Amino acid sequence: MDIPHGTVSGYAYHHCLCLACYQAYQAYKQHRLNSGDIPHGTHTLYKYGCRCIHCRAAIKAHRHVLREKREEKKATEAQS
Repeated sequence: MDIPHGTVSGYAYHHCLCLACYQAYQAYKQHRLNSGDIPHGTHTLYKYGCRCIHCRAAIKAHRHVLREKREEKKATEAQS
């Protein structure tokens, strides 16, 4: 399968780390951050680079939920 170099999908879906794919993904992230179509206070906007207080709180809460799920899974596996 040929990877479409210099595209967001090359970086995001095909895991290509060439400079062209990386730059395309960075431009996409910057566009999403500046477009305003993702509301503040979401872990998604934090992922795209926003570090406002609302987005930092959202990523902290998201990580807490993921940590709890991981711990529950470990506890369930330990009981089996």
